[in-house]
Amino acid sequence: MDPVMHQSDDMELVSLLKLGDAQAFQHTVRQYTPGMLAVARYYLDPSSAEDVVQDCWVSVVSAVKTFEGRSSLKTWLHRIVANRAKNQLRKARREVPTDFGDALDPELANRFKANGRWRTPPQPGGP
Repeated sequence: MDPVMHQSDDMELVSLLKLGDAQAFQHTVRQYTPGMLAVARYYLDPSSAEDVVQDCWVSVVSAVKTFEGRSSLKTWLHRIVANRAKNQLRKARREVPTDFGDALDPELANRFKANGRWRTPPQPGGP
């Protein structure tokens, strides 16, 4: 996809989210939850990861109004999840061992090695 077109679609979606469009929110949740869950699972056990992602979506409803577009919507959402997961680890003052043996969504599975690391890490400014 053309990066300019993607950025334009992103900004249109953000505009709809800022207006409180329920359909846009449902679309956004469907589109971005799998990636957010993968990020959270990097840091936390599956159950805690799901809780963090759900908590993030609740926060995004009000926080999207302050989204400035300095990054893509996807990057912004993934950063929120990563920060929340890291904060949860700090709060617990321990790291939770993660079982990378659990099957990922097939669309995401080919992005990671068996040990849970990226096959090819995402590049800054990429989709």
